[in-house]
Amino acid sequence: MTSTSITRRSAALWMLAGLSACGGGGDNDSETPNPGGGDTGGGDPGTGNPGGGTTITGTYSLQPGAATNGEALADANRMGAQGYALVTPLAITSGLSVVAGDFYLSDTAHAGHKLEYLLQPDEASLAGFLAQLNRQGAGGYALKSSMVFPSSPTDIRHLYVKNTSRSDQFSYEALTTDPQTPQAVAEELNRQGARGFRFIGPMIVGGAMFSLYVKRSDGVTYQYAVDAQGSAYSAADRPGLQTLLDAKGADGWLVRGSVGKGSPLSMSFMSIYEKSSVQSGAVQYAVEALSANASLNDMARDMNTQASKGFFWLFQQVTSNGQISTISVKNGGTLVHALAGVSFP
Repeated sequence: MTSTSITRRSAALWMLAGLSACGGGGDNDSETPNPGGGDTGGGDPGTGNPGGGTTITGTYSLQPGAATNGEALADANRMGAQGYALVTPLAITSGLSVVAGDFYLSDTAHAGHKLEYLLQPDEASLAGFLAQLNRQGAGGYALKSSMVFPSSPTDIRHLYVKNTSRSDQFSYEALTTDPQTPQAVAEELNRQGARGFRFIGPMIVGGAMFSLYVKRSDGVTYQYAVDAQGSAYSAADRPGLQTLLDAKGADGWLVRGSVGKGSPLSMSFMSIYEKSSVQSGAVQYAVEALSANASLNDMARDMNTQASKGFFWLFQQVTSNGQISTISVKNGGTLVHALAGVSFP
């Protein structure tokens, strides 16, 4: 039987500390990204919002999972030249076997656009990483994610993506302050968001743990709401999760995931929601059951069914009763996830 646990390639592919239950790449005792939450990736239906106009729709393409840095970069550029943006790798487990695939997306908001990708080596320090980020951002390349493969587990690379049909530039800031309460987290996020810096997620580079923020040269600003959770799970079951997201979405809030603060034996949990200054209308959510026997092809088919209706895959999430649900978003603007980054920059 195929496991219902969809992970980033747990054999060490695409490792980036973020709002994920998968661990690795930066978890420490002071901050555990979304323990039990199960977030595993992100999509991106475009920077614009329909606002009652034409619904943005899309098409997902499942490609064989790359096995090396060279393969990953070649595949991403080949698909990018066809207008497909890399969304995320996903893997399923069946017994002792792991089956991995790379998911790409084209949508009507980016018809005719082309994507270019490049890889940069890991840096030994936070200062060096920030210099790399801002150097690439000045050239129009946005950080997509960090990646590492089982064949070379110490060779961490940073993947960047550029939309060659746009002239955006990106600048980055890193904060090492690590606020612990929902109020303090919200204050830091909103200070940055008011300056146009969007929260990417927690990372670790050169032993330094920090929160990474990105600013695009489009003048968009961001608001954040941080809600305390009673446990590692944001909802008791699937209907409860749908109700929760519907209520937040009605006010234009995009779910970004959950974080845990504190030591492993004494941890508090909180959910993070985001609203951009260009958000128009409600954010709609589709919360669906994930079959225990779902293959990657099954998931691609389900993603395409939803994308034909304007709902774009965001992540899987576990509720406290053990159910795994797939969350898709309509009218959510540019979706971003700390593991997978943006798809269309």
